[in-house]
Amino acid sequence: MATKPAPQPPALDPAYARLTLEDLRDLRRELGEEESRVSYWRRIIQARIDLLTRGATDGDLVARLTSVLAQSGTVHRRLANLSVRPASDIEALPDLHALWTRVVDPSDEAAVAEFVAGLQHAEADLSAMRREIHSRLDEATGQLIARYRQDPAQALTALPDIGLRQPLG
Repeated sequence: MATKPAPQPPALDPAYARLTLEDLRDLRRELGEEESRVSYWRRIIQARIDLLTRGATDGDLVARLTSVLAQSGTVHRRLANLSVRPASDIEALPDLHALWTRVVDPSDEAAVAEFVAGLQHAEADLSAMRREIHSRLDEATGQLIARYRQDPAQALTALPDIGLRQPLG
């Protein structure tokens, strides 16, 4: 069985040079928060599709929806510190509140089908956003790794200072 070659370590990208180490860490954290927010709404949309396509009377689906909603964290702020790849080029979330609160007569098959199609479109948009955020997370992580490889002592600054650090140099 052939083994895969070790991946090449990430190289420093000049586009990220103007970000401080703390800026890069903040960027990565904010991207993680944004990914959590998008994933949460994606799960809600998927649960709503399940409820519509299988009927809201199914106790298992109602329990699943309750579980999805219970996994919510706090409301996350939009990305603010994206000087390399600004947040403005990530599309805004679709009008999820309107999708979530819309009431459709379950006996009106045409209305249900139209609504499910709208939900599926929103879910596809959310999935695309999530992929873009994952790509940016990978970039930010790669830049942190590249900086830590260049100066391993920088990695120590990510750890909480509990009074055990010795001065470098």
